[in-house]
Amino acid sequence: MPYAALVTEPAATARRVLEFCGLPWEEGCTEIERHTAPVTTASGTQVREPIHGGGLGHWRRYAAWLGPLRERLEGAGAE
Repeated sequence: MPYAALVTEPAATARRVLEFCGLPWEEGCTEIERHTAPVTTASGTQVREPIHGGGLGHWRRYAAWLGPLRERLEGAGAE
């Protein structure tokens, strides 16, 4: 499932992921900015932001290096 689907349709995408995993939908699960549990990773500030598309396309900076991996994933049926 493309990341772009998550940032453009968070609730619908989350529902599909949860259904695939056999998990029930929980109201508010896409409102990640409302969670208050401690985070001790380098992305600690990012997890307090709402789901957004700010990072879409950033991978293109590395396209030349990612080419072989992308080809193998596409050959294996990955989107």
